[in-house]
Amino acid sequence: MSGRSVPGTRWQGFLGRCVISLAVASAFVVTGVALVNRGIDERVAKITRVKLTLAQPPPGGANYLILGSDSRAFVNTEAEANAFGDPTTDPGQNSDTLMVAHIEPGAQHTFVVSFPRDLMVSVPGTPGLSRINSAYGIGGPQLVADTLKANFDIEINHYLEVDFKTFQEIVNEIGNVRVYFPGITRDLETGANTPYGAGCYALDGPAALAYVRSRTLEIYDPNYTDANGEHWRLLDQRADLDRITRQQTFMRKIAGLAIQKSLSDPFLAVSLTDHVLQYLTADQNLTRGDVNSLIRAFRTVDVNDPTSIRFETLPVDPDPNNPNVTLVPAADAEPVIEQLRTFGTNAPQPGTVAPADVKVQVTDATETNVGASVVSELIANRFKATVTVASPNKVAVTEIRYGYGQSEQAKALLPYFADAKLVPDPKATHAVHLILGASFQTITVPTTISTATPSAPATTVPDTTTTTVAPAPPDPCP
Repeated sequence: MSGRSVPGTRWQGFLGRCVISLAVASAFVVTGVALVNRGIDERVAKITRVKLTLAQPPPGGANYLILGSDSRAFVNTEAEANAFGDPTTDPGQNSDTLMVAHIEPGAQHTFVVSFPRDLMVSVPGTPGLSRINSAYGIGGPQLVADTLKANFDIEINHYLEVDFKTFQEIVNEIGNVRVYFPGITRDLETGANTPYGAGCYALDGPAALAYVRSRTLEIYDPNYTDANGEHWRLLDQRADLDRITRQQTFMRKIAGLAIQKSLSDPFLAVSLTDHVLQYLTADQNLTRGDVNSLIRAFRTVDVNDPTSIRFETLPVDPDPNNPNVTLVPAADAEPVIEQLRTFGTNAPQPGTVAPADVKVQVTDATETNVGASVVSELIANRFKATVTVASPNKVAVTEIRYGYGQSEQAKALLPYFADAKLVPDPKATHAVHLILGASFQTITVPTTISTATPSAPATTVPDTTTTTVAPAPPDPCP
């Protein structure tokens, strides 16, 4: 896929969406490497700050206002000017992307809502109704937070802002990201193209950037003929709204890859964090504790599970006063908004699976012979645990490996291991596999333990039914 790009403004909203969600996943979830690397403290302290008046976070979590800035202040070279635009002629003072990330660390609940840029709202201090994205240009992030409060009664507790370059930097650091295309595609504006038909394409930073910029991605369709006799038709029909699902699939995938790779490779995690934090702006009250809360909330993100992070777009209808251009909240927007207003407690939620229902095979890959003692502690906490032969290869970070139908069992074990990550594994057919890594220090018994009633013994299922991790997500590319 071509990575050529050209300056312009029509794609800014798309790029912003990916940049923003990626920044959340990378700048904070990736800083989960702090579990094994102390250097993150210094990096968090260097984040650019902006002083805002925001609501105090409730005990159960926080709402993060996330904006994508179209600033090109970082552009220093001709190549960057070609990719992002010339700051002398197109300085950029707006935000085409507005999201609210609702984070509940105790429940490990993450809910991200996109607010379309053309949504008509009342901007405090201005007459009539205006597009929601105009609030940033008029009064900066403070006015955006005030606008959300005035129109939707949503309290904003923290603020994050990133710019264009972050996205490309992160993709390059992670490595190629595989994305599915349904056929031969092209975009004459950004240079994105897939000339070899339907399939999975590995995108590097420039190619991924061209892909997420695209507002005019076309697919070759021999059954379609336009006025010029050509067979290219627009892949998405409703501009921003139709593209959000595709964009969010990409965000979820790259977030999962960032988490998986960074927790396994501390050097990669530090590099990822450095690349994100230099382009990040946050409110003055964001602390390392808030970063830790975000890490806790995102710990169960799974690149193979499309429900790991829940993304939604605020339901909207065409604006009766300008139906072809602007939008208004739909009747079913209120339940979505209410979820942004509502927090539970910060205590871990009871699981759906009792420890007595979880079979665990423990492998010691720490080179410290702690496997037997860990098994004893797990048995004391009612898990059905056994130890296997210690691994000859040292593992950096503890892994909880699970097979098809075992995700709830794996999540029941996760709270006991603060350093662990979840890893889908088709070979984990009869039990969850706990691989103790060098990061392991001790078992932490959660304050809330599942009260689920142990189930009756499961009927034996042939091995042939447990050869896959999970049903394929909408994007089938690994």
